[in-house]
Amino acid sequence: MFHSSFKFVISFLVFQIFYLIIFILIIIFVHPWWLILAYIVSIPLTGLFSFHYYIHLKKTIALWRYKFMMVGKDKKLLEIKELYNDVISIVDTLIVPKINS
Repeated sequence: MFHSSFKFVISFLVFQIFYLIIFILIIIFVHPWWLILAYIVSIPLTGLFSFHYYIHLKKTIALWRYKFMMVGKDKKLLEIKELYNDVISIVDTLIVPKINS
């Protein structure tokens, strides 16, 4: 647990320093004030876009992996699907009689 907390703090600090350096460079090299303002406004918007893009990308990659495993008839995937169906049928037999009572 210490390692993950340490990595979080380090990444949080590096993130702040990185954006501070970029912000200072923008102020130094960009002269119209409206471009600086546009940059400041775009930071959270691009962060939200990249977060949602990252989530979508992870889901797409997982779906591709699943489809490739299905096409290749991966034994572990077939076993997992069979176990899933067994668990669902057991839960159905436990719950359905109580609902009908």
